Amino acid sequence: MTKKLRYRLFSVRSPSEKDMRLFPPGLFAWPAAFQQFGITGEMSASLTKESLEQYDIIHINYTPSNATYASAIREKLGTNSDTKLIANVDFGTMMWDRIDPYIMRDQLQKCDMVFHVETSGAQRLSKWLRRDVPAIPHPSDIDEIAKGRKHDRSPVISCQYHRYMNTWAEYFYGLKDVAAEYGLNVVLLNFEMGDDKRAKVPINSMFDEIIPRLDYRKYLSFLSQSMLNVDITHDKTYGRGVVDAAALGVPTIGSNTIDAARILFGDYCIDPWDTNAMDGMVQFLLDTEEEREKAATYGMKHCARYSLENSYNKMIEELEEKGLV
Repeated sequence: MTKKLRYRLFSVRSPSEKDMRLFPPGLFAWPAAFQQFGITGEMSASLTKESLEQYDIIHINYTPSNATYASAIREKLGTNSDTKLIANVDFGTMMWDRIDPYIMRDQLQKCDMVFHVETSGAQRLSKWLRRDVPAIPHPSDIDEIAKGRKHDRSPVISCQYHRYMNTWAEYFYGLKDVAAEYGLNVVLLNFEMGDDKRAKVPINSMFDEIIPRLDYRKYLSFLSQSMLNVDITHDKTYGRGVVDAAALGVPTIGSNTIDAARILFGDYCIDPWDTNAMDGMVQFLLDTEEEREKAATYGMKHCARYSLENSYNKMIEELEEKGLV
């Protein structure tokens, strides 16, 4: 029987977000997983010793801007506390040039367990920290997402914008001709104008529609109506957007840099640099409804591995294996 634990994410929740159902997936879904399948799941930045020791697990998301969280919490808990401190490293590995590796190692060594959300980052951390760092993807509320599945589709190819990598050109060159041939609209989803000094390119003329970052529920509603979803990044990620699409039954072409794309849509993965492969894969899926149904069915069946329950069980399994609970 899986152990029931008390968990707290060391972070601050927006006061407007009361219901953890369909709370944005990823890091912030862990409290929901523990609330539903453990004893309790909370989110708070209270640093008092009394409040920390109310939980079995305190979880921090390591970034350069909060590098000292581990030191502060460890100082409060001491070295022999029954409350275990765990951490994951934020950012895809292509962005680790922003992280001082020595500071990171010093801080993460204060944690009882370290994990990463995808395999390549977990391997890098295992080598650098000289300890086992498992790959544990953040959870998604698969059951709630699946309630939004649609049977009728719009003639739309949804493209997932990755703001750190500025991924719009990949979609433009890969989809321009094939979308015109099949009479489909290409929509860039979740676009955010960065504050850096990128060259100013009029991308409004590059897509049929550009949709800025939406409330998560509105985003799911839009995605659920798409005929195809395309998710391309040059970085190594676990792919929560791919999991969303799989839960909604939307066939997805993903880059082979995304763990979830290889797992849920492996037959439809492409090299993120291969423009011709994107064009060809879209044609392949559009030409046969049976192939689209095959992709959707496989994704819907296997996305359960990212559910709140399975994520909780995976976390407990790793903690037990390391003798921490």
